[in-house]
Amino acid sequence: MKKKTIIIISVSLVIVSLIVSALLISYNKFGTINLFSAVNGYFRVVNTNAQAVTIQKDPQIIIADPDESLLDRHMEALGYERVEDKQLGTVCVFTNGTDEQRIMYSQNKYYSLWQWQQ
Repeated sequence: MKKKTIIIISVSLVIVSLIVSALLISYNKFGTINLFSAVNGYFRVVNTNAQAVTIQKDPQIIIADPDESLLDRHMEALGYERVEDKQLGTVCVFTNGTDEQRIMYSQNKYYSLWQWQQ
């Protein structure tokens, strides 16, 4: 009986550790703790014709094709234009005259990540 209890507790701890590790990796790589949304968005961008997928609504996080001009086109479609003078490193600033949006842009070989700053 003791051996069976120890095995059940050990397996449970391993499973919980794997889940927590996956959530932390998702948060570190994609900025969201929602592992399923991040993996779904990643595979849709990498393996299909989807150019951009929203993986979190507030603050908004989008996974997209690795093309910075795609971010500019997306924001222009929303009525915003880039303000080059206010750009700080990877934080791109867009304005529509009344509202200002700050978006942290990062990119690798497979995808780009757009994270809105609050």
